[in-house]
Amino acid sequence: MEVALELIGTRSAMTLLREAFHGARRFDDLVARAGLSSMTGSVRLKEFVSAGLMFKRPYQSAYGTRCEYVLTDLGNQCFPVVEALMRFGAAVDDASNSTALCAAAEPSGRR
Repeated sequence: MEVALELIGTRSAMTLLREAFHGARRFDDLVARAGLSSMTGSVRLKEFVSAGLMFKRPYQSAYGTRCEYVLTDLGNQCFPVVEALMRFGAAVDDASNSTALCAAAEPSGRR
């Protein structure tokens, strides 16, 4: 478990994986959609490539040859983890919102 957490256990890693699962492949798209700085995105993507979660595939753009990041089979195995954390986050958010709504609905002065 420690190896997995070291590689994908950060907010930046999880958001990059989420965006890759949603179809983003180009650096600018991945970083922008994940809400990361270019530096953080670059570091994480290099780690993913080095660990075998992604590979870089060259493509031609108006600016010359660039690379897109494609999930490998190993990278795709992270999907259930990311999906479960997204569902858990949504459940926590729903619970927090309903708790706040209940607290706001209670008459003041009650304990």
